[in-house]
Amino acid sequence: MCELALVLEGLRLTARGELHGTIAEAPRGTNGFGYDSLFIPRGSQRTLAEMTNAEKNAISHRAKAAHELMAAIKAKGIVLVKP
Repeated sequence: MCELALVLEGLRLTARGELHGTIAEAPRGTNGFGYDSLFIPRGSQRTLAEMTNAEKNAISHRAKAAHELMAAIKAKGIVLVKP
């Protein structure tokens, strides 16, 4: 699970992304870090470490949270600019 929050001048926006799955009996794959070689996302037969970066990013709990937070920012009419 990944939770993100943005607080601006008293406004608080939060977002959550989740990735459900199971734990493999032994590590598999080399593309990743931490638990990637042990975590099998629901609906897959491969661990995260056996997937390409594009495949992982498409289902990532971090990406889901980031997209949700960006949608909430846009819905509030907040414009983020680069300094």
